Amino acid sequence: MQLLGVGEESCERHGAVSEPVVTAMAVGALQRAQASFALSISGIAGPEGGTEQKPVGMVCIGLADSGGVTARTSISPAIAR
Repeated sequence: MQLLGVGEESCERHGAVSEPVVTAMAVGALQRAQASFALSISGIAGPEGGTEQKPVGMVCIGLADSGGVTARTSISPAIAR
């Protein structure tokens, strides 16, 4: 996370699998790579490690470009099987 400039506080407060963290990851990658856009992904693949709030199959995706940054969360119940 240090490479992308994501603060420890953000990870501790929201967890690595969260929209605030993938947002920071995408912005950090965009700035450090001097790219046109950057994509970040974090998720819980399982088979263990999920919680009620963040189940196995949860994926957060961040996308940053010169126009801004956006993040989305998706949960795929099929992965949890």
